[in-house]
Parts: sequence; structure tokens; C-alpha cells
Amino acid sequence: GDFIMFVDSDDWISLETIDAVLKAGFFNQVNVDFICFGLQRVQRGTNIPHRVYSYEGIRTVNDSLGLKLSPEPVAKLYRSSFLTKNKIVFPEGLWYEDMTFYWHCFSCANQIGTMKEVFYNYRKRDDSTMGKSLKKTPGMAIHHLYNLEVIHHIWSKNKFLEKYIEK
Repeated sequence: GDFIMFVDSDDWISLETIDAVLKAGFFNQVNVDFICFGLQRVQRGTNIPHRVYSYEGIRTVNDSLGLKLSPEPVAKLYRSSFLTKNKIVFPEGLWYEDMTFYWHCFSCANQIGTMKEVFYNYRKRDDSTMGKSLKKTPGMAIHHLYNLEVIHHIWSKNKFLEKYIEK
């Protein structure tokens, strides 16, 4: 298809998500590579806004924008051609590979759309990978270090560091 969205197996999106994101019209712009929308955590029956954008529109990629966007691959709709052209994939054999996927996307993007609406529901569980990492389970930190190494390699290869490093 023309677009790709990721939804974890224990999460869900609102029924109107794809229709609403496409109707927002951001993808009518040629250089918009992906669109971010709001995410809420659902834990023990309580909905907690987690990543909600106070601004809506198209943004040109710059270093300050990346820090304001959620680094998860979920709660976003991507152009398939953008992912294919830039060979953006999840690294195999690593936990927290979401981080590497996001920063690879960000470093290759021209423009990113943001929406205020919350469409993604993230079920927070204590026994999930993220739940275990918050408990400082032995062996988890090494995966963060390997992901950082992959990100640095990608940024060096696509010259993202050269473009945004302070001189």
C-alpha cells in the first residue's frame, strides 16, 4: 500500500484513525514523509495522555523538532515509499529497536506532519519489555548501547550529523 502504520499486538487505534489522518491533507504535500498523532497510555482501566502535540501542521525537520516528537514508531502513519527509499528497517536481534527505527526515520525525513488528536492507545503492562527495563533487569542496558551504535552509523552514513552539528 501507499502507507504503513505500526500497532503493537496489545495496543489499539481508534476506528477513525486512518481516515482522519488522511483527511487532514498533510500527505497532499509531496515532501511530508510521516505524520505523528497523539498517544495515550491505558493502565488498569485509566487513560493517561502520554504524547499529545500542542501544535498541528507540517514542520521542516530540524534538531529541536525531533526532541518534541515521540520516539516510538507507533502513533504515526508513514509513506511506504519513504521507508523503502531510505531502507528503514528495524534492526534484528536488539530490544528497544523502536528507538533506532524512529531516529533513522527522523534523520531521513524532509517534512513531518503533526496532529493534536489522540488516536493511539498504548496498553502499559508491568510484564512487558518496557516494564522490565524500568525495573533495571540485568542485561537490558547493552541493547541501548548497541542501538546507539546503529543510530550513530546511520547518521554518519546519511550525513545527518554534519547537517545539524554545532560548529
